Amino acid sequence: MRFAPGDPRAAEAGRRGGRPRVPRVSEVLREQVESQAAFVLAPYLNALAERPDPAWSPRQRLQFYRWQVSVAEKLLDRAFGRPADRTRG
Repeated sequence: MRFAPGDPRAAEAGRRGGRPRVPRVSEVLREQVESQAAFVLAPYLNALAERPDPAWSPRQRLQFYRWQVSVAEKLLDRAFGRPADRTRG
């Protein structure tokens, strides 16, 4: 809407800043994930709480622990972001 010069409604409209900003999809998703953090983290934490079966061979236990380390790395990457690749130029 256009206002005549000197119209006080023009100054008021300028203070309000125009149309409201539309949030980005990533911002909306971040809010939803933060509000449901316990639900999102549960699979990671459950996997880290598991223990290998005592009947497993040493090789199976090693694979299990490697899997747990992989889960922990994924959780940390989600929480703090993936570290920058310093080999790229």
